[in-house]
Amino acid sequence: MGTPFDTDAGDRDHWGAAGEPSRIDRAAPGPGDAGRITTGARIDRSAPGPGDADRITTGARIDRSGNHTSPHVDPDDPASVLEQIPDAFIAFDRDWRVQHLNWKAVHLLGATREELAGGVIWDALPEATGLAWESELRRAADGSSTLHLEKFFRSRGAWFEIHAFPSNNGVVLYMRDISDRKWTERSLRDSDHFARTILASVGEGIFVLDRDLRCRLWNRFMAQASGLGGESVLGRPIGDILNLDANPSIAAGVKRVLAGEHFRVSETRDLVPTTRAQRWVDVVFTPQLSVDGEVIGVVGIMHDVTDRRAVEERLLHSANHDPLTGLPNRTFFMEQLRQANDRARRNDEFQFALVFLDVDHFKVINDSLGHQAGDDLLLQFARKLEECIRPGDIAARIGGDEFAVLLYDMGDQVDVTAIAQRIQASLGNRFVIQGREVFATVSAGIADGSSGYERPEDILRDADTAMYRAKEQGRGRFEVFDADMHKSAVRLLLIQTDLQEAVSRDEFLLHYQPIFDIRNGQLVGFEALLRWDHPRDGLMAPGAFIHVAEDTGAIVEIGRWAAREACRQLREWRDEVPGARDLSVHVNLSGKEFVQPDGVCQILDIVRQAGLGPGALKLEVTESIILENAELVARALEELRGHGIELSIDDFGTGYSSLSYLHRFAFDTVKVDQSFVSGAAAEESNQEIIRAIVSLSHSLGMDVIAEGVETADQLERLRRLGCDFAQGYYFSGALTGAAAAEYIARSQAPALAG
Repeated sequence: MGTPFDTDAGDRDHWGAAGEPSRIDRAAPGPGDAGRITTGARIDRSAPGPGDADRITTGARIDRSGNHTSPHVDPDDPASVLEQIPDAFIAFDRDWRVQHLNWKAVHLLGATREELAGGVIWDALPEATGLAWESELRRAADGSSTLHLEKFFRSRGAWFEIHAFPSNNGVVLYMRDISDRKWTERSLRDSDHFARTILASVGEGIFVLDRDLRCRLWNRFMAQASGLGGESVLGRPIGDILNLDANPSIAAGVKRVLAGEHFRVSETRDLVPTTRAQRWVDVVFTPQLSVDGEVIGVVGIMHDVTDRRAVEERLLHSANHDPLTGLPNRTFFMEQLRQANDRARRNDEFQFALVFLDVDHFKVINDSLGHQAGDDLLLQFARKLEECIRPGDIAARIGGDEFAVLLYDMGDQVDVTAIAQRIQASLGNRFVIQGREVFATVSAGIADGSSGYERPEDILRDADTAMYRAKEQGRGRFEVFDADMHKSAVRLLLIQTDLQEAVSRDEFLLHYQPIFDIRNGQLVGFEALLRWDHPRDGLMAPGAFIHVAEDTGAIVEIGRWAAREACRQLREWRDEVPGARDLSVHVNLSGKEFVQPDGVCQILDIVRQAGLGPGALKLEVTESIILENAELVARALEELRGHGIELSIDDFGTGYSSLSYLHRFAFDTVKVDQSFVSGAAAEESNQEIIRAIVSLSHSLGMDVIAEGVETADQLERLRRLGCDFAQGYYFSGALTGAAAAEYIARSQAPALAG
């Protein structure tokens, strides 16, 4: 069984020529001595060289002068000298019996002098028996050679360096314990092997350059990354193994490293020539120091960051792009807008513009066909938008159905509007969604970025404002922002703020416009018209604030107040004014009120609290409400009608409604928009539209009310077309509650006499 120090299976024998024997005189031992050497013989002992494990050398020359001196050594007494040397000394006769040994040998052999004196060498050194060097000991005894070897003695667990020399009467043996040295050598070998194992297996590229910048080490990872084998690069200069042309900073950097500095190259992908796919790497260059702290070379550690960089790029892309369309998102777009604005502020010649886009009636498509259909539309919209912008411009999805385009290097407004027209022409088209053709339009607002904006958010705000102006003007068009729009936007902000407190401050009031049965001239009811008595701006019609109330949600509270006040007023008329008992009141209902969980219950409670019966309150809804919330509205209207609340569809024919709505929804009355009434005398087509609406409504059991009647001629034409009811300035404008009470009292339909 081997030992920790055994490097070979057996002893390695290397023989030299026979040495010249020397004469050793041996005198009779004195008292207490195992033996005594007298002499004249010179023993020439040279220390063994490093790494001479188990190596037997021959031809050593015996030359002992006995000149070793110390404070306690008698140079004339050889035995005294031998007692003081640090090596074990043993002299044997030709029968291999111990003749003399010093204290070190006694200690090494683990016995007393008396026990060892006269004993046989094979008893003292059983390890020598049967080994290759036993025969050499015998040759040394014959005077034909000397012996030098290093051997591990298992019985003692130690390494010894052994020198054997022939003497006159036998053999002289010197033995030195070299276990510490062997342990050190083995430790160094193990450390070197350990270091090389680590260098070979570590997942980092490691290379070492000497002071001449030639490669001394190139580990396996570097070989795999570069395609250059480790052995093939050793000794080659740095320019052969690293791509200095692509990384010019390295040449200067490694010189600084030789001066004791550290140097780093971050995220380069062409550090080493390779046939593999290029990889992104970080490289750190550090000085290699000697044990004395001297810089003796350069250590390079290369870390592959390709996967990390790929993850970072994906995260960055996700952070800056919309997951549905793949377009840049609001965050990325605003940063680009900020940079463009900063550039425009520094350079008067640089011009840019922002186009803000919104898909018209997107909610209708989303709600009617489903969210997947809505996503498909947005995806197709994004692809078309990318196709119609110029290279270098940026299209982004800002959120929901809103998009924006940043246009660089614009010459003038003509160029901007031309691009906006091209975008609208491309996007305002048919889209195939889930096998269906869907027609969609886009409203756009344009803001000139060269107008000295302080913040990019202001540019986006103004483009958004212009877009909403386009929607107000009929949708499917674009508007260019101007100063008046900003004033209007500020005004809307003030209105929005004031609306929050208007109900609690009791600033709203209702006016009432009469409705007549044109078949018999009887007053049948009133439409309640909302007014805001604004503390700063005076009396305001709904058109000035109702869309703001819709956007902010304030319309719910306002709508409930209007229904409650209209029912209260009707109750008052019925109680106090003769002829008012059979009158009804029409109140407009917002779509926001329908989507409230308790919307229907609130209306029914208002009617009950006013003490009104069925038919007293008639609710009017617009086509847009039906279009945006078809299923929800259908359920709510059915429930209301079941409780005796009559329903009217307002402004019929002006929106995207279908005649099928008249059949699908449980309406009692259809109101013809005043745009058809006012043009009925001049355009035959309008009369035909009214006739068709009247015919269809009557066939479904519905009455027809014509709005906006201003002349007797219009009234007569409507009567001939079959309309049932009418309202407008021909009869009366909107009246306060008190004025309406007087109107009821004196109204016996005199207005119809003309």
